[in-house]
Amino acid sequence: MKQRLLIVTRRFWPLCDESCYRLLRWASNLQRGGVEVTVLTSRWHSSWPAESDCLEVKVVRLLPGPKSSWTETLFLRNIASWIVKHRHHFDAIYVDESESLLHQIGSRSVRDKIPLIARYAGIVQSFANGLQSLSAISQAVDGCRQADQVIAPNAMAHRQLQSSGVPAERIARIPDVSWSTMHYDPEIRRAAAESLRTINQDMLLPKDTKLLLYVGAFDENAGLEPLIKAAIAQLDKNRNFRLWLVGEGRAIANLHTIVKDAAQHHEILFHSVFDNLEELFQVADAIVCPSPRAGNEFILPTAIAAGIPIIALESSPYRNAMPSVLHPQLLKEATQPNFEIAIHDWLSDLARWQDRAEIARQEWVASNYIENAAKQWMELFKKCSNKSVAESKD
Repeated sequence: MKQRLLIVTRRFWPLCDESCYRLLRWASNLQRGGVEVTVLTSRWHSSWPAESDCLEVKVVRLLPGPKSSWTETLFLRNIASWIVKHRHHFDAIYVDESESLLHQIGSRSVRDKIPLIARYAGIVQSFANGLQSLSAISQAVDGCRQADQVIAPNAMAHRQLQSSGVPAERIARIPDVSWSTMHYDPEIRRAAAESLRTINQDMLLPKDTKLLLYVGAFDENAGLEPLIKAAIAQLDKNRNFRLWLVGEGRAIANLHTIVKDAAQHHEILFHSVFDNLEELFQVADAIVCPSPRAGNEFILPTAIAAGIPIIALESSPYRNAMPSVLHPQLLKEATQPNFEIAIHDWLSDLARWQDRAEIARQEWVASNYIENAAKQWMELFKKCSNKSVAESKD
């Protein structure tokens, strides 16, 4: 009999941010691995279907989308009511990082004896925001206390959980397993480029044109304005590259205006989110992560595993996640001059950037075993499911 898992999250496809891409890939992998997965999430528009499938995963959406304090309260109440009504169909519930969801679902009146698994990825601390970070950690960990098991995907999260008093036996150190390796040859790249051109004629890549790819949110904290201005400056000198920006967000109108005013709208392309990024990665010659932690959950590890050069901003999460060969090319600040220098250096010495990326790929793949992480997760899931069965008999 298949194990049955309910994943509860505030956002899921098509509202894809960094965590959504990770979760989408992970849920799909679980489904293909023999787990019966259902995703319970918000329904951000009344025209969206209440139920659908995405990459073979069943998705249930509830109104309303949590857009205000009032709709947030109603959304949480509807989540709880749905789980109470359907909890007998599941062996475990997984919450993908949300304090409010954990507090709502953690109650035994809602989940009964169904085991609750939470994910906690940690909060970056610095001297500048020390007290604020401590408060955020305390609040986030407090929600995790109601879970039977907490997954810590990195050392920082593990330390914060332990120092906050979460018992060691309830912490499972399991790295994220959503990234995947890519296989490259000229024919695969050609087919991927043709497929993208079919989707959107503007995604035509002229022969020998190099592609710099950004995937993520379009917001004030994404660092996109200096990146775009740097790309415009470089395009004035070298027309043989393109910048594609894939995502959604409120800042898109302003960013698009900057590009149009520079008459670079053919070279700098904005596109809405993709549910599958594989073809984009197969045509990309470099990935850019222009803000701290941007892409850290999915885009960055996938780029490293694929051997794609990376232009990224200096941050402790990046240094901890990246092989050391990539550290020298990290940018100190997200400024237009820094991005200009990085783009120019990449275009001027493609072979050196590619050699570094290949060394990083080999190191990464050798030290990150997807099979082991997936096995750890399945063992944890079965442990929780067996506990649920035992408690039900009692």
